[in-house]
Amino acid sequence: MVKKLKDGYLVYQKKINRTMKKNLKIRGLKVPPSIILSNFCDDKRIRNNYDLSFELWKNKEDQDEDLKNFDIDLCIIPVNLSYKLFQIGYPLKLLSVNIWGILHVMSMKFKKISWENIAGKSIAIPIKGNMPDTIFKVLANKNNPNIFEQTEVKYCNSYYAAYKKLIEGEIDFAVLPEPYASDIELKGANRVLNLQNEWGKSFKSKPRYPQACTVINNRFSKEERLMFFEALQSSTVKIYDDMQSTSLKGEDLLGINNEVIYHSFTHCNVETISGSDSMKEICSFFEILNNFSDEKDKLGKINNNFIAL
Repeated sequence: MVKKLKDGYLVYQKKINRTMKKNLKIRGLKVPPSIILSNFCDDKRIRNNYDLSFELWKNKEDQDEDLKNFDIDLCIIPVNLSYKLFQIGYPLKLLSVNIWGILHVMSMKFKKISWENIAGKSIAIPIKGNMPDTIFKVLANKNNPNIFEQTEVKYCNSYYAAYKKLIEGEIDFAVLPEPYASDIELKGANRVLNLQNEWGKSFKSKPRYPQACTVINNRFSKEERLMFFEALQSSTVKIYDDMQSTSLKGEDLLGINNEVIYHSFTHCNVETISGSDSMKEICSFFEILNNFSDEKDKLGKINNNFIAL
């Protein structure tokens, strides 16, 4: 009798706890870094305290549409986009930088290339104005300012479209992020330029740049922000602790072959670093982008209120 009452109490208590949980809406793109978000949702600190809604955007259009209303609590998006949204009044803060560069110039025909002899060739760049385009343009203008006058650039509306042009032999090069770079490498393509290494050489810095970050809604307390950050750190480390299991999880989550995902991890600069500890590199990154941007696209000086932790 006592046991039944005790069990009944426990069931009742669990129902109370469920009603007390906050909602937590989490979003990301269908790319390997979203495995961090999946691990985050599995973390008991998150799972036990929040009612979770975790979905992946199918493409950039879905991302942009969802971001318009910003009823999201936590998501991973490009760092420069996050600050643009903050500047126009979106209720968000940067919690951490997670992705420090996953871009490569790939070729089926060439084994290596330089900024000087890329002239006269053709290159596919996915999604004009998105990060692959931004990083390639900055590096090209730094190393060979005339490159766009001498090179045939074909913009594509998706990563897959650029990938397809390369594999079908329509162009000489394609700027591709992981895991598309790994996928096409396993089909015989070559990594002719590692854009992270090129960034380091061009700007005398670490071979990386703050590409994507976790942003959170303003509504969370400082204690919650710290818990989220610690869970994200653990979730990132978990990827490399067991890459085989993570690859299988990624296949279920993303619909990408697990061998491709496993291969891509060795070419991804993935590390979760807090906004405050990333600040120096973010400021340097924005300064470089501004030096190669039109006036209307320049990012302002970073407001300290943008940083969550």
